[in-house]
Amino acid sequence: TLVDTMAVAPEFIGQCLLTSGGSDPAEFVGNTTTTRPLMVELANLADGSQVIADHSPVGEPGRPVVVATEADLAKCSGLISTGPGVYAIGTGDTGVAKAMSALGIFYGVLGAVGSRFMKIPHPHWTVSSPSLIN
Repeated sequence: TLVDTMAVAPEFIGQCLLTSGGSDPAEFVGNTTTTRPLMVELANLADGSQVIADHSPVGEPGRPVVVATEADLAKCSGLISTGPGVYAIGTGDTGVAKAMSALGIFYGVLGAVGSRFMKIPHPHWTVSSPSLIN
């Protein structure tokens, strides 16, 4: 649809423990062949929202984020292809405003073009049937 083509996915910041597919950080301790992947560390605020923690190795500290799981992404219509993880709040766009603007401009152009084909009736033209208005 037009809305889907105008939509912009939010900025993907990285994985966190909730969305890493079950990768337990303890399995990387003492393992010399596998390095621990960098994960976004989150801090919970008093109002229940989440931000990137001050000591997080990934992302800008204090930036408000939302965590999207596989179930959350299944509700999207193919907009997000980066997978589950942490996304920055306020960076995406649903595309509705852009689509409505494009449709409004298209409708206006059609109206302007259509108005050029309207003609004024001939001065001697009269209604052939009696009027319903007294």
